[in-house]
Amino acid sequence: MLKLYEVAGHVAEALETGFDAETGEMSPELVNALVEFEGKGAAVTAYILNLEAEAEAVKTAIQRLTNRKRAIEARSDGLRRYLRENMAATGIKRIDAIDGTFSARLEIGRDESVEIDPTVVLPDSLCRVKVEADKTKIKAAIKAGEPVPDGVRLVRRDRLVIA
Repeated sequence: MLKLYEVAGHVAEALETGFDAETGEMSPELVNALVEFEGKGAAVTAYILNLEAEAEAVKTAIQRLTNRKRAIEARSDGLRRYLRENMAATGIKRIDAIDGTFSARLEIGRDESVEIDPTVVLPDSLCRVKVEADKTKIKAAIKAGEPVPDGVRLVRRDRLVIA
């Protein structure tokens, strides 16, 4: 069984000699090659659609599992905060499982983090700035005929539309 690229090669070969000079009719070889290419192309298209449907199903499953993971983590964080606050309120610093498989320890003042009020304006020396290319502005500049650095270009690509 031939692959699509092999059939495409046969079509290209048949196109060179595939028309009758007097009548303009296609040769049987060209007709057969085109029919075979269309059949193979349809099979590849169907496979693409199958893969895209499977990818969408996986995407949906990932989103569902991500939402479930977030809910579980939020519940865990809430219970962790609940236990921490109540251990602090009672002065209990350690809880051990009866069988010794786990323990919970309250370590007062151990962790540090920086909190910044939303109204605070920080100097540049305390900020991190990420610089990245604005491709929308670059495209507009190229289309307007403005100079752009070497190595920057507008590229056109073919698009396959499956409907």
